[in-house]
Amino acid sequence: MGCSALVQPRHRAYQEVNDRVLTEMATALTGNTDVTFMPGMTSRHQGVIDTARVVRQRGRGPKVRKLASSSSLAKNGRFR
Repeated sequence: MGCSALVQPRHRAYQEVNDRVLTEMATALTGNTDVTFMPGMTSRHQGVIDTARVVRQRGRGPKVRKLASSSSLAKNGRFR
């Protein structure tokens, strides 16, 4: 469940993304560095896309919103 139950409503969307990413990144060690690396990296990058979306929708700081909007991941919704 993570910390979502303790978060103020205005921060809930961001915390839900954070909780999901941290859960997905907690992968089992496989003994193969490449295999262990990929799920965590994929989850981390998807988290960037999702949190940038939250910032664009709810963020108040113009510089932060601009940064979230300029990310190639945020723009494309996919990895390059």
